[in-house]
This record gives sequence, C-alpha cells and structure tokens, in this order.
Amino acid sequence: MVATLTVNAAIDTLVVVQICTGASYFLPDGSPAPGPGIYTDTLTTAAGCDSIITIDLSVVAVINASVNTSICSGQSYTLPGGGVVTLDGIYADTLTSINGCDSVIPTTLTVNARSIRSFSHRSAPAPHTSCLMDHQRRDLASTPIPSPPPPVATASSPST
Repeated sequence: MVATLTVNAAIDTLVVVQICTGASYFLPDGSPAPGPGIYTDTLTTAAGCDSIITIDLSVVAVINASVNTSICSGQSYTLPGGGVVTLDGIYADTLTSINGCDSVIPTTLTVNARSIRSFSHRSAPAPHTSCLMDHQRRDLASTPIPSPPPPVATASSPST
C-alpha cells in the first residue's frame, strides 16, 4: 500500500495599514486595534492549515490649523478651500491631505469698517479711506469727495 502525503504551505501575509487620527481599525478576528503597532492573528484556511496575518498599523495625524484674519469692508478673502467671502463669520473648510486624511480648517474672518478722513482746509490733500487690518492701519484706494457747488446768485431789489 502506498500512501500519498500532501503538505499544504502555511500562508503568511503582511498588511500595512494607515488610518487617520480618530479612526478605528478592526483586526481580522473582529477586535478593535487599540492603537498603532504590529498585530499578528492566526486563522485556519479551508485546507485546515494556519494562515498568519501580520498587521502593521500606523496612525496618521490630521492637520490641526485655524486661521484668524481680517479684511476691510468692500474687500474679499479667499478661504483655504478656495471659496471667496466678504462677510464676518467663521467658515469651515474640509481639506484632504496627501495621506488621505480629512482636516477641518476653521477660518474666523473679521470685516473692519472703513474710516474716511477729510480736511476742511482747501490746500489739504484729498480725503482718503483707510481701515484697521491685522492691527495695522491700511490706506485704500479712495474716491475724491467733490467740491461743494458754488453759491447761487440771487437777484435783489433796490431798497426804497
């Protein structure tokens, strides 16, 4: 009698996994991975052999950034995500980094009112507009204020 013996090879598999901060990863046995690290799990194949799975888990940080800025009334601001805004407010942009993690970047925008300075002396320079932006006074393009119209002559009758 001749016996035939078949030897099935064990299967070793390495899986490299990157997850974003705050995400969960479940190991092949169904349990959650408690954090980054190397995890090994042994499963049984259909042929009854051991299959060893090694998980190399790393956690990729998301970008934690915020923007606080100001503009003058009448100007616009381009948000990190490309949107253009002109009003006070807090705007949230969701950007995806090169590693695939989403980062929410809040932008707090303050719109400062323009102040107009005018001079009453005729030889003074033309009035201009400025506003306080990023803690510095900024002069903006101005529109000259027209001179007042000349007085209108009125006819007077001779007194009697």
